[in-house]
Amino acid sequence: MRKMECEAWLPPGKRVSVSVTLDNFGEACDITVGRWPANAPIGQHYTAVKVLPRLLSELDGVPLTYFVEAVNAERYPAQLRDLNDAGHEVALHSWGHEHWGRLTLDERRANLASSLAALRSIGIKVHGFRPPGGELDLASFTLLRNNGFTYCSPVSGDLRVRAEDGLTVVPFAWRHVDAYLIDRDLAAFRVSKGDADAPATAEQWAAVLHEAFDEALRDGRHLTVIFHPYLLGADDALWSVFAEFVRRLKARGDVWLASCKDIAERRARLGIARPPA
Repeated sequence: MRKMECEAWLPPGKRVSVSVTLDNFGEACDITVGRWPANAPIGQHYTAVKVLPRLLSELDGVPLTYFVEAVNAERYPAQLRDLNDAGHEVALHSWGHEHWGRLTLDERRANLASSLAALRSIGIKVHGFRPPGGELDLASFTLLRNNGFTYCSPVSGDLRVRAEDGLTVVPFAWRHVDAYLIDRDLAAFRVSKGDADAPATAEQWAAVLHEAFDEALRDGRHLTVIFHPYLLGADDALWSVFAEFVRRLKARGDVWLASCKDIAERRARLGIARPPA
C-alpha cells in the first residue's frame, strides 16, 4: 500500500491539504518591471479596490495566503488590514516584487528589513516568504530564518512539504500558477521551461487545476496553487475557474484547506518541522 506523504501531520479525517494562495498586489510588480505608465495614478489599483473586496465577500471561510509586496503597507494599509482582520494570512513577496535571484545578499537583507518594518507599522506580522522569480538559495534560507520567518514557498521539483535548513518549505510548481500558463508576457519564460509560448485558455487552466488536485488526493500530497488577482479581476472566466475550484475543495470533507502558515505551525506542533527558537 502506498504510504501517504501527508498522513503524519494532517488533521483527523483529512486525506490531503491544499493551500490556496495569491501573489502580487497593487501596482508594485508593474512599477518594478517598468510596465506602469509614468502618468498613471498610484493607489487605486483594481486588485485593491475591486478584486480584494470581492475575495473577502465571496470566500468567507476559505483561508487564503496572500503574498504581498510590502510597499503596499504604504499604499494600501487599510486593505491589508482588512485582509488580515478577515482571518487570511498576509505573507511577503519582497518589497516591490524585485526578482529575488538577481539581488545581492546585502540587497536581500535590506529588502527584508524594510519589508518587515513596513508591515509591522500597520500591525501585521508575517511568517512566510515567496520569492519573486521562485528560486531560493541557501543564503536566503539563513537570512529568512534569522529574520524570524518560519516557512518559505519557493518553486521546487519536490512538491512535498518538508523541513529544510530550519524552515518549513511549502513548495509550488510553475504549472500550478495561473500567470505562468496564462499571461502573454510570460511566453518566453514558458518556453524556457519547456511549455508552449501560447497562453492557456481558462478551460485549459481549469483542467490543470483539477488534475493537480486529483493527483494530490491520489498521492496524499499537499497541493499549493497560485492565483493572481490582476488576472482574476480582468477576466470573468478566470474568476469562475477560481471560484469553482474553491467550491470543489470546500465541498469535500476530507480536504484540509489551510493557509501556508497553518501548515507550518501544525507540523511544528507535532515536532515534524520546528521553526527556529
